[in-house]
Amino acid sequence: MSATTSPENRGQWGSKIGFILAAAGSAVGLGNIWRFPYVTGENGGAAFVVIYLACVLFIGLPLMWAELTLGRLTGKNPVDAFRDTGEAKDVWLYKYGAPAVGWLCLAACFCVLSYYGVIAGWTIGFIYNTVAQAGMEFKSFSANPNWVIPLFAVFIGGTIYIVQAGIEKGIEKWSKILMPLLLGLVFVVIIRSLTLEGASEGIKWYLSPDFSVIDGKVVLAALGQAFFSLSVGWGLMITYGSYMPKSQNIVSNGFWVALMDTGVALLGGLMVIPAVFALGFPVDAGPTLTFETLPAVFEKMPFGIVVGGLFFLLLTVAALTSSISMLEVPVSYFVDGKRATRKKAAVLVGIVAFAVGLPSALSFGGSDAFSKIVTTDESTLKLTGVDAAKVTPESLSAIIDAAEAEVGAISFPVTQLEDMKFAVPMDDQNNTVAIIGELKAAKVTHLSHDSVKKGDSVEFTIFSVDGGKEVVAELRRALAKKDIRIPELAVTLSPTTGTNKARTDVSFAVPHAHTNAVHAALVENNSTIGFASLSLTTESVSFFEVMDKY
Repeated sequence: MSATTSPENRGQWGSKIGFILAAAGSAVGLGNIWRFPYVTGENGGAAFVVIYLACVLFIGLPLMWAELTLGRLTGKNPVDAFRDTGEAKDVWLYKYGAPAVGWLCLAACFCVLSYYGVIAGWTIGFIYNTVAQAGMEFKSFSANPNWVIPLFAVFIGGTIYIVQAGIEKGIEKWSKILMPLLLGLVFVVIIRSLTLEGASEGIKWYLSPDFSVIDGKVVLAALGQAFFSLSVGWGLMITYGSYMPKSQNIVSNGFWVALMDTGVALLGGLMVIPAVFALGFPVDAGPTLTFETLPAVFEKMPFGIVVGGLFFLLLTVAALTSSISMLEVPVSYFVDGKRATRKKAAVLVGIVAFAVGLPSALSFGGSDAFSKIVTTDESTLKLTGVDAAKVTPESLSAIIDAAEAEVGAISFPVTQLEDMKFAVPMDDQNNTVAIIGELKAAKVTHLSHDSVKKGDSVEFTIFSVDGGKEVVAELRRALAKKDIRIPELAVTLSPTTGTNKARTDVSFAVPHAHTNAVHAALVENNSTIGFASLSLTTESVSFFEVMDKY
């Protein structure tokens, strides 16, 4: 039998604006401010935005109305709401399958909360990192359990505190505080971003669509972003709808929630993209855009400490308004039918979510067990910088055969090397030389470099590089961190004049049992092969990636 409860025991939204702000807070989260700008950057800018808006209007909003309707009709959590719809049909599939859908909603909210809180903890840490100018790199910060776990605990604790206070006195009260704060911070950061010199290029890229870039990948990315951002498909709006009084209009409420959510997503792009363009950073940096690229942007921006601190405070607030709804979904299940008191349910679910989230918190270098979960019984061996004129796949196979080892098919792509030219101001010569030296060992392998003074600038030539536009982007990214900004079109590539005309990065799979023998044979014959470096990697995923994907 389905659980029963009364609206008085469950609680209700005290006002229309209270519901709209709370539901919009559920939808407005890291998906709008952290995810939307980098997904836009990866999928062509304005054209992606147009497809995203269409997905929100024609797919996301109707689904939101459906979820709100189901929630208010039943006045129950997703499990009991779907159970009621199943009992209306005296068919086994409906009777038992419908509640299973509700359980999937609870599981999704719980699992997402467990790792969403980890990201939210990062945003708290980066408030301090920006304001105190601590200079923490994201990679070292996210790998340090002494930072990540306490901040994760603080965030989950704040979420528990708000949810245990109830609907009107907890979620609605805090949403009326947090959402106006969030919107105010958004406009402060936007004003600073748009007033940077060179921001107009970013605005043009963001708002002027090029529909030639649209393909299936862009459409799927837009649809996924719409679902992720609007919080549809995993029971959040069913739960919030169950607290909506009959006097409130579902259509208008849902419309205002979707409008606020989409508006904040679009404003998130205006916060980030013009600033990234203005300061010469790549806009397609992916998920690291927020925690790696933007701190460097704020560092170069006038009043960047203040703007950066406000930006990460904004992210924290956005994350909190969403995590409240994620915790409320499983809590509502325990509260309905008097399975547990609200306070006990909030504390219990929150603590378990924190415990389940610990592996995610340790997935970025804090623990090898959770950072590198091996998914295959073989490794990939890679030789970089092999002179394609000296070695062939056949000669390499002969060396491996002599070691009595078995390997997979050898990948032997040949790349024609190029010379890269660009100019910097005379005052930046020494910094540029240092950066080129660092890149040679790390990401832009090359034979040598030269420089020639021309007027008040210095023209650099880097000989025998490979990678095309990716190498150019890496060079510009490294120079921009030292406040040396050069336009992409000012970097030219031409066939190399160096002694090495072509190179290859050889790779092949090696069973774990043969890795030592193959490694030793290649090192012993390096004078013949002439590789620059040898690396052995085993395919793995982090616990965080598993949670995020599934």
